Amino acid sequence: MNKDHKDAVISYAIHYGELQNPIEATMLAISPLSMRLAVDGIEIEIPFDHRLVDSVDAHKTLVAMIGEVAKRP
Repeated sequence: MNKDHKDAVISYAIHYGELQNPIEATMLAISPLSMRLAVDGIEIEIPFDHRLVDSVDAHKTLVAMIGEVAKRP
């Protein structure tokens, strides 16, 4: 996720983590309830809108979340 989708991880930090102008963001972990990111040396947790049931659900949820980011003005 981190190498292939660097821009997506930064977008999660901006949109869902409400951070301004992050330089570096890395996904540290995904649990059924949230994702944990390291953003410019601090850790943040972004909750999901539902409990993830498996890896397919996690993938679909992360893709949907990026879709929401793309809708922002």
